[in-house]
Amino acid sequence: MAETEASDSGSVFRLIYSSRSQIPADDRTSELGAIFNTARVNNKRRGVTGALIISDESFVQALEGEESVVR
Repeated sequence: MAETEASDSGSVFRLIYSSRSQIPADDRTSELGAIFNTARVNNKRRGVTGALIISDESFVQALEGEESVVR
């Protein structure tokens, strides 16, 4: 699902998707920690915000920012 909303500072593009983890359960904590650390740095630099929900092996993520960056 993707959509664009108007805001005071221009358009905000939102992308929402779901996926399933391919990371072995024994490695999940360390691998996700590394992914989160990299994503925080990259998202801040690119002006992207979002949320990630994890349940067992399922992920749902929402990302918001400039469309060309989020896509």
